[in-house]
Amino acid sequence: YIIKHGMVKISGKDEHGIDQQIAVLSDDSFFGEMAFVLEAPRNATATAISECEVFELKKSAFMKLLESSPNGAAKISTAFMGRLKDNEKNRPAKK
Repeated sequence: YIIKHGMVKISGKDEHGIDQQIAVLSDDSFFGEMAFVLEAPRNATATAISECEVFELKKSAFMKLLESSPNGAAKISTAFMGRLKDNEKNRPAKK
């Protein structure tokens, strides 16, 4: 998804099942790419916290964007890697 304008809260459940805010995204930000890249179910919830205009990008269009736009692919890759690092850092330690 691409946020044309507005604010979207990204949240996920912690190890106790309690909702935790992960990020607040705004104009020209995107989310949902991790499910496409990892080919896995969503692991977070997006909630509009202001009036928003959001574009849905289907997986086939997302893949074409990656192939046709080196700058777009680099931006998405950088965000993806940062989000992976944040997820790993915030993951509770296994006992």
